[in-house]
Amino acid sequence: MINDLQDFKDINKVSIGRGWNRISSAHCPVCDSEVSNLEDSRLTDSSIKKSLAFLNSQKATYQKYIKGSKKVLNRYQATLDYYDKSIALKRGQIDSLHKDLESAKAMSYRSEFQMLAERKQRKIELETFDLYLRRVKEDLISLSHEFYELVEEEKRLKNLVSSDEDKIRVFKSDFKILLESFGYRSNGLDNVDIKGKDAHRLFPSVYISGQEPQYIRYVSSASDFVRSIWAYYIALLLNGVRHPGFLVMDEPGQHQMRVDSMKSLLKTCSSLSCQTIIAISQDRKYDQENVNIHDLVSELEEGTFKLMHIDDGSGCIARLDN
Repeated sequence: MINDLQDFKDINKVSIGRGWNRISSAHCPVCDSEVSNLEDSRLTDSSIKKSLAFLNSQKATYQKYIKGSKKVLNRYQATLDYYDKSIALKRGQIDSLHKDLESAKAMSYRSEFQMLAERKQRKIELETFDLYLRRVKEDLISLSHEFYELVEEEKRLKNLVSSDEDKIRVFKSDFKILLESFGYRSNGLDNVDIKGKDAHRLFPSVYISGQEPQYIRYVSSASDFVRSIWAYYIALLLNGVRHPGFLVMDEPGQHQMRVDSMKSLLKTCSSLSCQTIIAISQDRKYDQENVNIHDLVSELEEGTFKLMHIDDGSGCIARLDN
């Protein structure tokens, strides 16, 4: 069967890109006479493929039989070895008894010595097996404890995953609310999402039907991307368990930001229970309009912010009076 399978494989290679009508009616390269072969003319591509499939199937079946037979033979061989050993021991005992019967009474102790030696050897084997079994039991007990600890740890992690999903939902909700309040317009809020189980894990991305998901920075205007940064960092400030508890922004009004967006940012930060430190130029162009810092904070409630003016040459850190 192996030879037949190899023959059909060789025929299949030879016939690639060649019709059997050409192969079966070949001409001699010396005398140019026709060399016909009736058996070749009966071959077709489909018959070769069917034969290959059949022979491969037969080979796989026989291999399974051989593998299974080897396991059975190993079991039989182990049984034979056991009985061979038992027979050899019994023969030794019989030989000793036979010699005792032929010897004088005072010398007839061979069989007893033989049996004592065998029992001693058997005892040693049993003690060795008992010691091995005790060690295995100790290992199994240790593994059992580790297994149940891992089961409990798995349950704890699953609970953490569930709680993480709740945190992600709250984080996403806060992010989208902030994004809307800051005036994001590029892709529509319905297409912006934060997910925890894909390549864009926990990063704001844009999901548009029929298109590959994209990070929000790649499909947003420069100013809208800055708005998404505001929303993302403030949402982290609100929801981060290990967050240091304050936020520092340097010139958040870059990229020709609109005045209403800047006012919304300052209003949001002034209402937080966490501290935000924002460095803003005293006079700056916002959306082609010259705006003073006092105009930006004019609508904030008194006591919700502290405005520190840094003169040239003075430091930016000072004591805050209570």
